[in-house]
Amino acid sequence: MPEAMEVRVANDLTSLGSVLNRLDAYCAALGMAPAMCRDVRLALDEILTNVILHAWPHGGNHAAELHVSAADGVLTCVVVDDGVPFDPVAHPAPAKPQSLGASQIGGYGLVLVRAIADQLTYTCSDGRNRLELQKIYRTR
Repeated sequence: MPEAMEVRVANDLTSLGSVLNRLDAYCAALGMAPAMCRDVRLALDEILTNVILHAWPHGGNHAAELHVSAADGVLTCVVVDDGVPFDPVAHPAPAKPQSLGASQIGGYGLVLVRAIADQLTYTCSDGRNRLELQKIYRTR
């Protein structure tokens, strides 16, 4: 089993690809099925993109922290930032559009994250947001 992974994620979308590639390698080292690795990557891509784009509305140089670990068949991914508090767990799901033509772009990322995660928890303490995603996995 690989050691825990910890990485700082700058508030710049160009830094995201290398972080997600490290996540892929971590999941592969656990022996997770490729489809599950892709799901976890998709969820973390959504979470980190939202943090980068929305946590610091006034700009400046900031970074989030990503902590990834695994134990007893549970992958745990924790994202911590000092941005604007936002609870994605309590945020309501968007209304279902009446038709495909009436649907709007955006707003469905959290629906996707919730569908992928087996458990999703959020806390905010001392000016720090903490979002924890847990995914139960089986090795190949």
